[in-house]
Amino acid sequence: MDFSDKLKRVVELENINLKIFSDLTDISYGTIRKYSNGERSPSLKQILKITSVPRFSKYRDLLLAQHQEIEERPLSPLFNVGENNEQACYSFKEARLDSNPDDELTAEAVALIERLKELGRGEEALAVLRAIEASAKK
Repeated sequence: MDFSDKLKRVVELENINLKIFSDLTDISYGTIRKYSNGERSPSLKQILKITSVPRFSKYRDLLLAQHQEIEERPLSPLFNVGENNEQACYSFKEARLDSNPDDELTAEAVALIERLKELGRGEEALAVLRAIEASAKK
């Protein structure tokens, strides 16, 4: 599913038009129209701007997913996300890589995510990591 289809689906589910979507997201109507027509694709920054609007935060996973199979697969085992998606509470399971459970990179990543969580930016960090993972699987 490409971004234009996802955008159309969000607009349909919210029972609004592109102009209202543009006003709510503070993204120009011309740009939103190009996204809707498939002429342009938004940057990660623009998608995060869209999903920062409380009304559209519930569509974060849909809008960030690069491919349909990514939308349907479970989260990485590193993350345990709480029931409430809008105010997800992240706890981190014991981080380990198959080859080396004491991997410094994993420990550093977990520490960084924990600090971002404490600063109220855990959900945003997770969204960025998902986008990086999705682009790496292309």
